[in-house]
Amino acid sequence: MLFNTLDRYILAQIIGPVAFSFFVFASLWIVNLLIRLLDLVVSKGVPVEAVSQLLLYSLPTIIVTSVPMSVLMGSMLGIARLNNDAEIIAIKASGISAIRLMQPIVLFACCLCAMVYFLNENIVPKARFLQEEVYINEITLKKPLPKVAKNIFFDGGKRFKLYVRDYEPETETMREVTMFQFTDTYPQITEAKTARIESGNLWVFQNGRTTYLDANGKTEYFIQFDQWIYPISDRYASRIRRKEENKNPKEMNLKELDEQIRIRRAKNLSTLEFETQFHSRLAFPLASIFMMLVGAPMAMRHSRSAKGKANGFGMAILILLLYYVLLTTGNTLGGNGTLPPALANWIPNLTCLGFSVYYIRKALY
Repeated sequence: MLFNTLDRYILAQIIGPVAFSFFVFASLWIVNLLIRLLDLVVSKGVPVEAVSQLLLYSLPTIIVTSVPMSVLMGSMLGIARLNNDAEIIAIKASGISAIRLMQPIVLFACCLCAMVYFLNENIVPKARFLQEEVYINEITLKKPLPKVAKNIFFDGGKRFKLYVRDYEPETETMREVTMFQFTDTYPQITEAKTARIESGNLWVFQNGRTTYLDANGKTEYFIQFDQWIYPISDRYASRIRRKEENKNPKEMNLKELDEQIRIRRAKNLSTLEFETQFHSRLAFPLASIFMMLVGAPMAMRHSRSAKGKANGFGMAILILLLYYVLLTTGNTLGGNGTLPPALANWIPNLTCLGFSVYYIRKALY
């Protein structure tokens, strides 16, 4: 199909609204993610560097998730603008059918499908793999700081317990502190007038002494100090480096998924989860085409009145919600074997296809 002036004009009306819709939807996903990440900073003391990495590795998933949503809303906004100015009526009056008018729009959707497929196949799996590694090291294996309170024993770190007689929350100062250390040889008891937690993983004791006991529990010797610093273990285990062979299905591309399916079938193991991801990678990139086929004729059909436009956009929101509900449900039903993985992952696209056929038929008359 050769592009003529009308095709270029139609595309110009679509690209801007699609880009704007993408910015809106992606921003909403990012804001939601930032809220959860900031909660981790406050509750578990996750460093800003780790939060930045989690955000960065989440961007490819956010992009591919936002594209179908932006295509539906953007195509509706663009066509609704043409419809509002009676340009759709003029185009049809010149003998150009709704199907011919949609051809450049569908071609644009195909380009977006290719982009989503490329990201889903090459970028998203790697980003998810690295994101999981950061999450394990900085959140799962991260030990929270002890909650200090007066007149209680609590674990202050590896192999010791602490007793605080009094605590001033305003200055975060502990008073009359006693620490019991359980070493490989003989136990130790440290008593200090005051203590504080500094730099997130250091106990700083001031004005006290450490008593070393022998095997019979008697004082062997003691050491007076003005200040004594004791490091706190802030991890349950040392940092891990994930191996490629430990990927889960969401971190694999189509080639890796197909290989795992063949290996597991040869060993008579379940392949449902891998097949579900395999068909999801094939079906989801095509969502942009089906969304475009719904949005464009829907905007052509609804009247130019405020009520007509409101009804159209309300219906578009419902279709978006339905699509992502079916997408999530399909992954679950395919993964547990309730439905065949292929069918479960194609149901959202087939549903959109049904809507598109209905609205295209309406737009033709």
